[in-house]
Amino acid sequence: MKNLILFFGAFICMAASCKSVKMDSPEEATTLVEFARSACYGNCPHYHVAVNTDGTVVYTGKRHVEKMGVYQYSLTKKEYKDLYRALEKADLYQFREIYDGEIADGQVTRVTYHGQDGIKKIATKRQYPGNLKDIVDRLDQVSNRETSWTAINVPSKDTKTNTMDETKEEVVKDDQPTRKVFSYSQGACFGKCPVFSFDVLSDRTIIYVGKRYAAREGIYEKKLTEKNYEALMTLATSDAFKALEESYDQDIMDAQQFTMTYFDESGVKNSVKTKITRPDVVLSIIEMAKDIEKSRGWEKKEAKDSNDASKTILVSLKPTVKAKRWVDGKKHLKLKIVRYLSPNGTYFLVTYDPERDRNRVMEELRRDKDVLAVSPGDQPAKPRGNSGTRAGKSGQKGKASIRDNKEGNN
Repeated sequence: MKNLILFFGAFICMAASCKSVKMDSPEEATTLVEFARSACYGNCPHYHVAVNTDGTVVYTGKRHVEKMGVYQYSLTKKEYKDLYRALEKADLYQFREIYDGEIADGQVTRVTYHGQDGIKKIATKRQYPGNLKDIVDRLDQVSNRETSWTAINVPSKDTKTNTMDETKEEVVKDDQPTRKVFSYSQGACFGKCPVFSFDVLSDRTIIYVGKRYAAREGIYEKKLTEKNYEALMTLATSDAFKALEESYDQDIMDAQQFTMTYFDESGVKNSVKTKITRPDVVLSIIEMAKDIEKSRGWEKKEAKDSNDASKTILVSLKPTVKAKRWVDGKKHLKLKIVRYLSPNGTYFLVTYDPERDRNRVMEELRRDKDVLAVSPGDQPAKPRGNSGTRAGKSGQKGKASIRDNKEGNN
C-alpha cells in the first residue's frame, strides 16, 4: 500500500511538471530574471533589479526612489522556488517583446528572463496579457521589500545628481524614442475654410503649420497634454480607423479635404482622405484637430537662416535616418537645414537651390525611400492628385458607420 501511494505521488508530481529547484552556489550563480522600471517625464521610480540563481537580489536605484545606489539581500529557499516555478509556468516566451509602443510619456516595465530556451525580453507600459501581470507583481514585491537590504554602493549627493542627469538623458534616447506618429491636414475650399496641418511626435510634441483662414499662420510648436495625446492615439490605432478605405469622395471637387495618417514604429502608415463622407472615428479626429488648432500655448518657430518661408521645405524622415547624412546626399539640390523641429532631428526645415522649382524638388524628395512626408515650408502638406487612388466608397461594406456631413464646405 505504501509503495502504491508513493507511485501515485510520483505520477501526480510528473503530471504537474514538479521538479526540485536547486539554488546555485555564489561561485556558480548566474542571472535568473531581471526587472526594471524606466524613467518617465514625471516622477516615476526608476530602478533595476537582478535575481540571481543563488537567491541574491541586487537592486540599483537610479531616480525618484528611496534607495539610491546598489543594495542587496537574499531570498529564502522557498521564496526562490516559488519565483522560479512561477516564471516557468508563465511561459514568457509566448509574449511579444514590446507592448504599448505608441504611448508616449509612459513608464516602461521590463522583464528579462534568462531561461533554458534563451533570453526573453518583454517591455510594456499598460498591457499585461495572460499571466504577465502575475509575474510583474511578484517581481515588484521582490524589488520593493522593506527590510533585509544591505547597502553595497550608495552614491554621495553629488554622484546622485549626476546619476539623475544621466538618467534623464537615457529616457529620451532609449525609453522614449522620438518619432512622428500622426499627421493631419485640412485643404482649401472655395469658401473660407481653415487651412492648416500638424504633425504629432511620440514625445507629445506637435508641430503646426497654418496657412489661410487659420487661427494662426506660420510654423508653431507645443506639447500636447498626456490626456489629449492618448485620446488621439486611441482613435488613430483603433480598429475602426484601420478598417477605413484609403480615400472617399475624390470625385467631389468643391469640398474641403481632410487627410489623416498614423505611422507605426516601423514607419508604416495607415492613411485616410475624405471630404463629405465621415465615419464616426474620422469625425472625432476632425473635432479634436479643431480644438487643437484653436488651443493656446503655441510657440512660433521661425527659420533662423531664411527670411522667406516660401523658399523652404518641411521634411520628415524615418526615425532611423540621420538628417545631416541624408542632406549631404542631396548636394545636387543644395539642401541646407535651417531649423530642426523635432528633438531627434528627423523633422526639419530646409532651403534648396533657388534656381530650381520648389514643386519639382519636393516631388523628387517624396520619391526617396527614407522620406515619410514633404510639404512646403509656408503651408500645410497637400494631398497628391487622384492618380493611383481609388474612388471613395460610402461604407456600404459595414466597416464603419458613415454619416453624411456637409460641414466640409463651411
